[in-house]
This record gives sequence, C-alpha cells and structure tokens, in this order.
Amino acid sequence: MREAVARHFPAETRTSHPQGGYVLGVELPGNIDTADLHVRAIAEGLAFVPGELFSASGIYRNCLRLNCGNPMTPEIEDAVRRLGKLIEQAAQKKVMCATEIWKNSHRVESRTPPLVSTHPRPRRRMGDRAV
Repeated sequence: MREAVARHFPAETRTSHPQGGYVLGVELPGNIDTADLHVRAIAEGLAFVPGELFSASGIYRNCLRLNCGNPMTPEIEDAVRRLGKLIEQAAQKKVMCATEIWKNSHRVESRTPPLVSTHPRPRRRMGDRAV
C-alpha cells in the first residue's frame, strides 16, 4: 500500500511506517482538507477515514487513514490511483466544497405536495396508547 501511495499521491505526501496493524497513516500537503475530500471520494465510490476524526482539537485536517489489511490487488491499486487524482484536484483547488457536492447529490425536484395524504393513518381514540 505504501508503494501505491508513493506512486499515485503528490510527492510531498508522507506515510507512516506501521509495525503492525491494518491502517496506514497518510499526511497530505497542508492545503488539502481531507473532510471535504472524503465527501468527494465517497461520491466516487472510494473510502478512507479523515484524520481530524482522530483528534478532539480538529488537527490532522490534511491527514487520512487507509485500510491496508488486504493483499494488494489491481482493484486496490486502481482505487489508490483514483484517490490520488482526487487529491491532485484538491491541491489545485478544483474540488467543489463539501456543501456544493452535498447539495448536488441531494437535489430534489420542486413540486407541490399533495393536499391529502395518500397513506392511511390509523385512527386513535382518546385513551388509546400510542404504539
């Protein structure tokens, strides 16, 4: 995994040297916010854990953790390559902010709600207990 990160992530990227376990710590160039990057990655079908989740004070905003517990496969190599492309875009400030991505992915057509509900509601009488 470290070799794939070295191939596909920016040259300034630093990685941890785990002595055991299944997680690789990655430090990206300082201007990359991995929380915003995470939203973009999830939209692309990629997953990692943003580093700020591991700090109560919100530091490590430019860090992330990758699962490295599985043997390297062409699919994992491709996922690291695709994540590297997203990181390059973020470094060049071409990634939309997380709010814009959320709005675009949750866009709802405006329409007038029905005046009468089409779902029957159970009738309750005074004294009936709510279930």
